[in-house]
Amino acid sequence: MKGLLLKDLYMSEKYCGAFLLIIVIFFGMSLMSGSSFFLLAYPCILVGLIPASLVSYDEREKWDVYSGTLPCSRPQFVSCKYLIGLLGELPVICITTLLYALGLFRMGDFDLYAVFGMAAMFLLLGLIGPATTLPFMFRFGAEKGRIAYFAVIILLCGGSAAFGSIQVSGGENALETGAFMPQAGVSLLLAALAILIYVVSWKLSIAFYEKKEL
Repeated sequence: MKGLLLKDLYMSEKYCGAFLLIIVIFFGMSLMSGSSFFLLAYPCILVGLIPASLVSYDEREKWDVYSGTLPCSRPQFVSCKYLIGLLGELPVICITTLLYALGLFRMGDFDLYAVFGMAAMFLLLGLIGPATTLPFMFRFGAEKGRIAYFAVIILLCGGSAAFGSIQVSGGENALETGAFMPQAGVSLLLAALAILIYVVSWKLSIAFYEKKEL
């Protein structure tokens, strides 16, 4: 299991290094423009799609077939992709939440509940990407699963842009002022929902991949 994780980490560094540059650029733009929801949400969405990219590279290089000769199980192979998703997502969510809090503080609108609510939204946005694409990829393969991959990108990015454009009276952005942010109970519900979706997806992917013929 440790070896599989290291392999995926090395692959992420080699093939997904450009993602880090894009994330840094978006973080920089967010610092300059304030607490823009889309600028903060996009890095979470992007990192969440790394596991799906790794599945595609594994299939292209026939690693999924070769791994069958190694002392590792199919559930371990699947679990590594979900663990990589968590390892990449959690630091990014922490940074984006901090940037959002700093943006509110600079504008004099800091609200702890708004920060927690935004953190829960970032968690949901970050985990829903791999949670919806990986089961398709492990069931139908990377080529057919790529349809779900691009559909998720379009829906998440489009939804984030639309949500970020919500305006309140006076023309201010609702997300920059902390308006419409969920209270503590709703924040916990969003976070629990994100984790539940991810766990269910994890179990589904294992079940699909165990039955798949390579």
